[in-house]
Amino acid sequence: KGADLTGANLKGADLEGADFTGADLEGADFTGANLWHAHFKEANLSGSKLSGVRCYNTSFPSANLTEVLLAEAQLWASDFTRADLTGANLKGANFQRTDLTGANLKGADLTEADLEWYWDESPDSSPVLLHGANLSGANLSDAKLRNAVFARANLSRANLGDADLHGADFSYVDFTEANLAGADLTGTSLRKANFTGARLLFTDLKRADLTESNFDISGESGCFTLDGANLTKANLTGVDLSYMDLPFTNLSGANLAGADLTDVSLEEAFADDSTIWPSDLDPKVS
Repeated sequence: KGADLTGANLKGADLEGADFTGADLEGADFTGANLWHAHFKEANLSGSKLSGVRCYNTSFPSANLTEVLLAEAQLWASDFTRADLTGANLKGANFQRTDLTGANLKGADLTEADLEWYWDESPDSSPVLLHGANLSGANLSDAKLRNAVFARANLSRANLGDADLHGADFSYVDFTEANLAGADLTGTSLRKANFTGARLLFTDLKRADLTESNFDISGESGCFTLDGANLTKANLTGVDLSYMDLPFTNLSGANLAGADLTDVSLEEAFADDSTIWPSDLDPKVS
């Protein structure tokens, strides 16, 4: 077991390279501290204050960060694998190139957080990794999440309203009852994603890969765009697609039984013999 530093005042301290492995830092105040290359593996930071801290290559694997205050923190290229960030305040935090694989962010507030990966970085750079993370109920509204990896993450009931999700990987993600209103999902991978009860009002899904995804969505899901989307084998049963244009959309093997395709243009869409159409639709004349 590490040192007992419960409630310690380390505000503004230069702690570059410090080793807090296994330490008890519950309620400690690190506000504005320099934590470059510091180690917090399996440390208890529950309820601590880390607003405005500067982290680079800082490690928090399996750390307890429940209810921490990390607003406006710089968390570059840091390791939060399997960390518990339940209920954490991460408003405006910068997570560029950070690994959050397996982290628990249930109920965390990531409003306006930056998890974007810039493709013009050095060749050895990597995107933010949230593979398998628990983000159930998390607030990610207006967050920058371009190119982040969320594969197999839990985003049920999460708020992703107006978030920039361009190019992100959401394969096998659970979006049950999530709010995606106004979100930009252009070019994302949404293979086998579950949208049961999700809100997709004015959501942009252009060129997204929705292969085998499930779209049992809510009544407030009109006006989303699917231009150029890959909907191969997607479950679109009962979905309201009325008045939409579907240029270059791939509907091969998609299930559109009961879907509302009123005045939908299918002239440039792709389908095959395995596509299931609504019983009242003759796609040849649509």
